[in-house]
Amino acid sequence: MQLALLIVLVVFIIDLFVPEGVAASIPHILGVIATLTSTNRRDAIVVAFLATFFTLSAEWWSPGRGDTELWKVMFNRFLVVTAIWAVATVIYLRATAMDELARVSKQLKDEVDYASRLQERLYPTASPTISGLDIAGYVLPAEQLCGDYYDYIEMSEGTQGFVVADVSGHGLGQSLVMSDVRSNIRSMARSKLELGEILTEVNRRLIADTPDDIFVTMMIVKLDPETMTFSYASAGHSSLMIRASGDVEDLRSDSLALGLADIGAYKQRADIPFNHGDTLLLCTDGLEERHSPEGELFGRARIVEEIKDAQKASSEQVIKRLVAAANSFARGEAPHDDVTLVVVRRPAPV
Repeated sequence: MQLALLIVLVVFIIDLFVPEGVAASIPHILGVIATLTSTNRRDAIVVAFLATFFTLSAEWWSPGRGDTELWKVMFNRFLVVTAIWAVATVIYLRATAMDELARVSKQLKDEVDYASRLQERLYPTASPTISGLDIAGYVLPAEQLCGDYYDYIEMSEGTQGFVVADVSGHGLGQSLVMSDVRSNIRSMARSKLELGEILTEVNRRLIADTPDDIFVTMMIVKLDPETMTFSYASAGHSSLMIRASGDVEDLRSDSLALGLADIGAYKQRADIPFNHGDTLLLCTDGLEERHSPEGELFGRARIVEEIKDAQKASSEQVIKRLVAAANSFARGEAPHDDVTLVVVRRPAPV
């Protein structure tokens, strides 16, 4: 604002001492343009008023400086005033639009912040305590709102449920879908429905309630602490079982992700033994697909090796080890997808 006023004042002084035909008042427009740096959108109007006053009054302040007829001088000065106000109007409208954009951006940021805080409350605050098992979970959003979901659920007949899911895409819409999926799973968890039947019902609801471009991959596991066996059902999602012997079992199915099409019943695989020294890893593809600056994927093989090298570590330590290894592999590259892990271990007896 100070620069704009200085320009207008200097132009006015110069205008007082030059002939009318030089049109020395034209640089007043530069003073109006200088208000572009101002944070107050009204500054352009104030400077335009001042420039108008100086432009039109210069002839009365110092008359008789040339031979041009007065009406021609004033006509030219009115043209300058028109240009001044045209520029001032554009600057004012631009500043108004920028203010509105800032207001809307702040409102959107506040809403996203609030949605993010709500979403954080949907994740488990603590792992379940089950005799003979060591359990830990972790989620790292790639953006402020996360499309991944994990949960611990008390299921029917004293069994413990574990769920990991990945909603396609990122953003507010995906977080709403995640919340809806969580509610659906929890509402059916204590029923007598099999895991495959739960996925079938969730699939039906997603098809009915969400756009065609939204889909969800999911793995749901039900572990029986009495028999130390588990069942699982998958919808386009795979997980890993690393046995104490070092053997690796890929827990997957050929079923489609949820929300893509009505494929009928999802299948369940049951009565899988969970022995001492075994590790169950449920994760979304964000970990496996972390990549180096050269574009190489972190990959499943590295995940397996990290777990095998940490046979005596706790589940929490395994997660920290996996995350650290992926970060080191990426060499500072931020994750492009959400990363979610649930590790369930059955420690070998001491």
